[in-house]
This record gives sequence, structure tokens and C-alpha cells, in this order.
Amino acid sequence: MTHKHRWHHAWSSSLATGFRCECGAKRERAATDFEKKMWKKHWKESTKRNKHLHSVWHDYMRSFIDVKKPLKGYSLMVAVEKWAKKYPKDVTICSVDDAYHAGSVLVLIQHKLSPRKVWGVTVVYIPQCTGENQINFFLYPCHYKPLAVALSKVAWEKDSE
Repeated sequence: MTHKHRWHHAWSSSLATGFRCECGAKRERAATDFEKKMWKKHWKESTKRNKHLHSVWHDYMRSFIDVKKPLKGYSLMVAVEKWAKKYPKDVTICSVDDAYHAGSVLVLIQHKLSPRKVWGVTVVYIPQCTGENQINFFLYPCHYKPLAVALSKVAWEKDSE
């Protein structure tokens, strides 16, 4: 039995439109003239309306990435936790245990179109004591929704204390 793809819109630009299937397959095509016109109109309007879309991320970059001597490890973790208090509705910090059995953090920075609509989330991994630089990646809704579902399906055992 062959799989019938169920394509969902994944992204758009003034040049192309991308689609993704639930099975992970990807497809891209050139934007039509109508889509190009709509994209330009949307971009112009959203730029006026949503100047704050990337403002929290840009503040993070100014504070911790685009600096002459960037912090690393535990000192960066402490500084980011202090910085995140300025954005309680936009930034979430999650503790994780890394491959060196040291506590590290994931910093989730939301890019919001409005107070209720999230355009995407930048995730920054800050290792505590390996001396590595921070690593970041971006999740569109088509990325973070399946991740959230997958994490919610994990069967966690209760502590046997």
C-alpha cells in the first residue's frame, strides 16, 4: 500500500512556497505571481504592525552573542536567567542534563505575531561546563507541534520513593 501525501503549508517567501507531509517528506515550488504580490503586501503590513516580532531575540543577540567577549558555561547560564526575567511571557528556560552529566539549559525565545499567536521559537542550548559555544535552532509550528506531541507521549515512570 502506497502512502498518499497530505501536504501542509510549511513556509513562504517572495520566491517559493514549501510544503511538508506528516511522513516528513518535503516539497517546494516557485511562487505564483499572485503569491508574490500577496507576500509583498503581507510583508509590508506585518513589518509595520509587528516590529516586535523578533525584538526579544534581537535583545538576546545584542546581550549574549554579538559581543566582543561572549560568556560561556555557567556564567552565561546565570546571566541569561537574570535577562529572562525581563520577558516572562516570551522566554522559558528548561533545565536539561547533557552528555557530560552536567546541568545545562534550553532557552526558548518566542517570536510573537500577537500576544496569542507565536510565529516560531528559537531554542538556545547552553552547556554548563564543556567550554562549547551556545547552539541555537529555530522551530516553526510545523516543527515544535510534533516535538511537543512526541514529548507528551513519553511514558515517564514515577519515582519509587
